[in-house]
Formats: sequence, structure tokens, C-alpha cells
Amino acid sequence: MLIVSTDGNLPVGRLDLSISQKGNALLSQSYKVPDEAQLPTSIALVSNGDATASATISVIGWEVEPGKADVPLDRRDAIVTQIPNDHVAELRVVLTAKCSKWVNGDGLPTCTPTGYTCDYATGNCVPPDIDATTLPAFQSGDVAAVVGSSGKAGVDAGSGEVGSEGGAGGAHNGEAGSANLGVGGAEAGAGGAEAGASGSCTSGDCANSCSISGVSYEAGVGQPNNAICAACDPTVSTSTWTPQRDGTGCATAQVCGAGVCKSGCFVDGAFQAPGNGQAGNTKCNTCQPFTSTTAWTAATEGTSCGTNLFCHGGACASGCFISGTFYAAGAVNGCQSCQPAKSTTSWSNADGLACGSGGTCCSNTCVNAQTSNSNCGGCGLACPTGCSGGECAVQVCDTAGPASGGFLALGTDAKYSYATHTSGAGAGLTWVSIDGSCTSGVDQGSDEFASVVSLSVSSKGVLYSAGTQTAQLRIAVPPSTTSIKVAEMKSLGPAITSDATSAYWLDFDSSAETGNVAKAPLSGAGPVTQMAPISAGSGGIVVDSTYIYWGDSMAIKRMPIVGGTVSTLDSSLFQPFLLRVDASNMYWMEQNQLYRTSLAGGGDILLVNLSPAPTYKAIGPTAFYWSDGTVIKSVALTGGAVGSPTVSPVKTLYTSPANSNVGPMAVQGNALYWINSSVSNGFTLWKLTPN
Repeated sequence: MLIVSTDGNLPVGRLDLSISQKGNALLSQSYKVPDEAQLPTSIALVSNGDATASATISVIGWEVEPGKADVPLDRRDAIVTQIPNDHVAELRVVLTAKCSKWVNGDGLPTCTPTGYTCDYATGNCVPPDIDATTLPAFQSGDVAAVVGSSGKAGVDAGSGEVGSEGGAGGAHNGEAGSANLGVGGAEAGAGGAEAGASGSCTSGDCANSCSISGVSYEAGVGQPNNAICAACDPTVSTSTWTPQRDGTGCATAQVCGAGVCKSGCFVDGAFQAPGNGQAGNTKCNTCQPFTSTTAWTAATEGTSCGTNLFCHGGACASGCFISGTFYAAGAVNGCQSCQPAKSTTSWSNADGLACGSGGTCCSNTCVNAQTSNSNCGGCGLACPTGCSGGECAVQVCDTAGPASGGFLALGTDAKYSYATHTSGAGAGLTWVSIDGSCTSGVDQGSDEFASVVSLSVSSKGVLYSAGTQTAQLRIAVPPSTTSIKVAEMKSLGPAITSDATSAYWLDFDSSAETGNVAKAPLSGAGPVTQMAPISAGSGGIVVDSTYIYWGDSMAIKRMPIVGGTVSTLDSSLFQPFLLRVDASNMYWMEQNQLYRTSLAGGGDILLVNLSPAPTYKAIGPTAFYWSDGTVIKSVALTGGAVGSPTVSPVKTLYTSPANSNVGPMAVQGNALYWINSSVSNGFTLWKLTPN
């Protein structure tokens, strides 16, 4: 029972009362004193049986003078919880001048902290919370006792439930017969107006209530046994319960969902059943209502969420889970790292990773790849002859060679290294296997061979030019020691190239100063096809699957391999020598300078100046090599122009020891081969695997 009175010192001419539950107004009314209400007055609040039910109460007393604005004298606020259902408790609100300082001109509270209210006994601000179980029991004479001998305000204890059905009735206001204030409405006493049996109407207005299954409920009243998740809301329906906002907490580990209190979470704007996963992250973020009903709960660290994937911090990530800890892919631990493709539960060796002071990780050990004989220039590259500067030169074979005469050209495939040599009438082609057995062979042709010069290795065998009374192009197919003639040529030692079916060369007669790009089948069956005229025979020639490319006296040209129109790719040159063509570029030399030119057009890029002029040279897929007979150097083909910040540095790969020389060179795969030309009567083959 709420009893409102004054301490006798306030001229209250107007009384404002408001009572609400969970933001829903149960009563909001202003009364003239004493015409419409007398002080003291009472209001009955009846429990609906829910121990968690509460009511928020505000009381404001105003001074009223005709012709002037009403002035607030005092304001009180209370949040009453645990409204009993087995007896009537009494809450007294005494309006006093002690509290006038805590209300502003609009009737709003000014207590600090915000939300506090005034204590009438001390005039200080205190918390507004009141546990109704701690209040004294109401006695029928208490209202009269507040008034004392001067009042006639006997009260019948009418009622209106907080959070449930309307009460059985309001209260009679004693002998005066005027209607007292009943929450939820009631019958009005001897002189008042009867408001309906259910008590759900106020002054005859039933628009703020619902009639559900024959029972009337005030707006905001919750459904029995489901009071939080469904309630009477006449603005939506006056005949059915209206679901409350999804996600409203309604019990331990439960929230409202579609008007029902049930176990789950309300996350990302929707109800989620227990165990449901976040969209796109179903394994690592799930609904676990006993942990949280308002946020996703991160899965235990290390929970598998896919192939080589683990949950980490609520996200699915590539990595390893090692000894109870998650590590992202690529995380480093000494000379090991997390490599999920190898292992997700242990560290994997990170060969090639930089370590220490200039070191390299190999087999979980930090080594100096510049000097390590087991890891020379890279992990696992053994160098039995001794690693120097990260490079390893190995003698491959030392076999019998020509009796006299020098080696002129070297070529290599996956099985053999081939060398042409001149030795008077014994000139010919020599080869040696590179599989470790060092099996050798010689094709000396006939005694008429006075010189064997250029060569080209194809998938069918090795082509070479041989000099007799006429110049010939021949092909040998080891281990057979008998070669066949492919075609006759106009001069000895021209540049040769080949593909799987044909040989191509610059067939130039220097005495007549005429010639052609020539083509002939490797079978030797002929004929020789003159593809296009040339003005010089020393410009180099290469082929790809579509075109023949060659260097002429002042230009680099190409034509379709099947014949057709000749195109000039680069002009205004001086005796260019074409070395190599790949999918995007061509590489060529002019006066001891190496250039790169895009096949799509554009300027020539000078990669390196060669000074002095090299004695031997070779080109591979990624680098160009040259030697003066003692030192081997290289430069990458991918660098920028000389003088630019991106120019590739020149590397010194090998320096021959005393009494040893570097002869003709060739590239096979990632290895560079050369002949030690200082050895007499032998074919001494060396190999370097540059880094």
C-alpha cells in the first residue's frame, strides 16, 4: 500500500502520480488538492505472484496560485521490488520542504548521482530502490493516523495488480464518497462511477487493455508463466498476447524468441539455437547460452575448422597447433617454422631461412652456405671439392680425348656433354656421359675432316659443322659412333640451331657475299630450303615453336617457321649476335655488350658491358656466363639497365687454379659445364651449379 502525505509545511495544491512497470504506464494522473484528492491518500499495488515483479513510482507536489505558473515543491521516486502476495506492506511518501532543493522548475529530479531521490528524514539524496519485503505491514488505521484528528479519510484497501490482471476494485474514500486512486481502476465508492467488473477501464475508457481468453489485462501486463516474452499491447492486438523484443533475457541462459522464453542467444540481430555457428565461421564462433546469450562464444583454441585450419580467437585460420598453442602459418621458431602443408602439430624445418649473422637454415641448423661443403650455396648442395664463396666446382669426368688440337664448342643434354675439336685429319665430335659413368664416344667422320666447329644439341641428337673439301652439316646420335650428313653448307662453322624435326643455319657465302636462312630435315633426306636472304653469316640463329630468329648485319629479324613474311624486330645495329629467345624477350650481343629487348617492342636494355672481350660464353634460362679462360662470371637476365638502381650485379663464380684453364662452356638445367682446356690428350669436364 502506497500512502502519500505531507509534513504539514507544504501548501500542496496539485498532486502528480505515475506508476509504471518495465516502461509501461499503469497510472499517470494529476489531481487538484483537495477538490479531486485529499492528503493523505493511498494506492494499492497487488502482486501477480511473480517474485521479480517491480513498480516504478513518482510523486510530485505542486504549489498552485491563480494567475501564476504552478511551482514544484517536492518530488519523490521509488523503484519497488518483491511486492508481496501474502500480506499488505506499507510504503509511506512524505512530501517535505527539506527536499524542495532536489526538484527543478519542470518537476524533474536534480539529485546526484542521476537516478537518486530525496530522503524526507534527512533531505539528502539516496538510492531509489526499495525491497517491499522490508516494509512494515499495513494496518487499516494507518491512513487516518497520518491525518490525525483533523481528517476523515478512512480507506477501503482496493487493489490493482502490477504486471497482471486488473484488480478487484479501487477504494472507497470514506464518508466523502469521492473516488480514491486505484492502480488498474476499481469501483469508485458511494459517490463515484462504477468502471466495470474486470477493473481494466479508467473513467469508462477501455482502449488501454486487452481481452484474452475472456480475461481483461492492462497494457504492459505479461502473459502468465511467460511474462517477459509476451504481453498485452493494445496497439498491436487487443485479443492476443504480443511477442516482446527477441533477445530479451527471460531466465538463466534463456532469451525471448518469437514470443517464447527458450534456451539460446540473440546475436547478429537474430535468435540462435544453442550450438548454432556464426555465418561463415560456424566452427569457431557458436551460441553457448550458459557463457553468453548476447554474443558468440569463441571455440576452444586449436579446434579444427578445416583442412590445416584451426580456431584462434574465434576465427578460423591457417596455422599449427603445437603443444597447446596456436601459431599462424609462417611463424618462425629458430630454424623451423609453422608449415601446415607439412605438419599442423609440430614445427617443420625452414630450409633457406636467413638466420644468425648472414647464415642460412638447413635441416634445423644455421650454416654458412658460403663455406659449408654440405650446403654449398644452398641446402643439400654437397661440394666434395670444397665450397668457396657459395659456389661448388666439381670435376665430372676425365677421359681420353683427341690426340692433338683444341676444343672449339661444347653442348650438353640430359645424358651427354658434346665437344667439337680440330686435329688436322682427326677433327671430329667427342662426347662423354654425365651420369657418373663417364662413358665416352667419338665420331671422327672420315680422314677428310680438317675441322669440326659449331654444334647444336636437339632432342634427336647433336648437329655439328665439319670441314672437308666442302662444308657439311652432320648429326650424331650417341652411343652410335656413325654420323650422317644432313646437308651441304656454303661455309664452315656457321651458327646452327634445331628443333625436333629440322636444322636451321645461316648459309652464307662470304666470297660472293650472299646467302640465306636455310632449313633441312634432321633425317638427312633433304631437301634444303632457302627461307630468307641474309647479308651476313655470323649473326646467330634461334627458333621457338612459331618463328625463326636471326641476326643480320644491321638488324635482328624473324619469320614464321613454316615460311612467310620477314619482320625486323630491332634495327640500326652493328653486327648483332643473337643468343636466346624466351616467351617475352630476346637476348643478343653487340660489340661485347649484352642486351635484352622485349618481343612486344620497346627499347633495348643494356644488361652488362664485357671488357675485356670474353673468350667463351654461354646463356641459360636465367643468366649469361662468360670467361676469359681463367675466371667465370655471370649476370642475371632479369636485371635493369646498366647505371640503374635495378641493374643485376656481376658475380664471379669460379677462378681456375694454377695449371688449369676454362674452355668452351654450355648450360644444362641449372648447371654450367666447361672443359679444362689445359689438359692434353683428354676430355676433362667440370660442372658448376651457380646460386
